[in-house]
Amino acid sequence: MIFVTTGTTQPFAELIEEIDRLAGEGLFGDEEVVCQTGQAKVSPQHVTHYHAKPSIEDDLQNCDFLITHGGATVIEAIRLGKRFVAVANPRATEDHQALFLEQMATVVPIFWTRDWTELGSLYTQAKAAPPPRMNVDIPAAHDLIIERFLS
Repeated sequence: MIFVTTGTTQPFAELIEEIDRLAGEGLFGDEEVVCQTGQAKVSPQHVTHYHAKPSIEDDLQNCDFLITHGGATVIEAIRLGKRFVAVANPRATEDHQALFLEQMATVVPIFWTRDWTELGSLYTQAKAAPPPRMNVDIPAAHDLIIERFLS
């Protein structure tokens, strides 16, 4: 299963629309695609979707691949050993998602972009690559990153 999360605080309709377009074109093959749409006012036609639920932990645990906004889910993906692509939401305050992803990419090889139209090619690359790994204490790094970039 491919899980897509946009977060719940800022709308990111463009990401969901791009996922839906790519699914309609068959990029994901027979993989089920499940989208957490958050604040986006969209109704995708080619994927399963929901607005929000109390926890996305089950979806994160069960997915084979993750497509996410540039938030704390990136750290969780690395902790869980998931392949993923992160897309910075342009509505994020002071572009903090892009800044966070840019800094993360200096310490761990991640696939990320500011441009959701690059998602198809990044998905193909990330799917073929090993999951990113960090040689640090993930819980401590998670807390530091949240404090510095996402608070």
